Amino acid sequence: MVLGCDGAGVTEDGREVILHSMMGDADRGDGDATLDPKRALLSETIDGTLADWILVPDELLVDKPEGITFVDAACLGIAWGTAYRMLFTRARIRPGDTVLVQGASGGVSSAAIALAAAAGATVYATGRTEEKRQFAIDNGAAAAFEHGERLPKRVDVVVETVGGGDVGS
Repeated sequence: MVLGCDGAGVTEDGREVILHSMMGDADRGDGDATLDPKRALLSETIDGTLADWILVPDELLVDKPEGITFVDAACLGIAWGTAYRMLFTRARIRPGDTVLVQGASGGVSSAAIALAAAAGATVYATGRTEEKRQFAIDNGAAAAFEHGERLPKRVDVVVETVGGGDVGS
C-alpha cells in the first residue's frame, strides 16, 4: 500500500483539482459521510498520494481555485478539512467567540488558528516552546501561552488534537 492522504494535481482531461481523501457513504453515516463506520482515507484501502500517479473516485476531486498554488492546495485536505469541521460544523463558532487551540504548531491546530481568526474569533493557543507560540501568533492567534498557563478569560471552544503530555505540540 502506498501512503499519503493529501494532494492536488491535474486530471487526465486537464482539470486542476484538490484531493478530498476521505471516502465514505453519507447514507451509512446518517447523512454524514465522515460518520460512516466503513469510511476510509486514501492509503487505508487504496493507494495514496505518495505514488507518482493515483486513481481515485471522481467524488474525491474538488476544483482547485485559480489563485492558489498546487503546493498550498495539496495541504488543504486532512488538516484544514478537519479544522474546518471542528470549528464550523461541530462547535459552530461565530465572530466574537473565544477559541483555545492546544498545541499551536500541528497541522490541524495551525489550520484551526488561521480559520478561527479569519472568522472573527479571538484565538488563544498553547505551545511548549517560544518558537511554537510565536508561530501561533504569526498564524493569527491573539496570544499564545505555555501549556497549563492560566488564560486571561474563559473560552467558548477548545480545539484539542495533541493527546497526552508526552506528545510534542
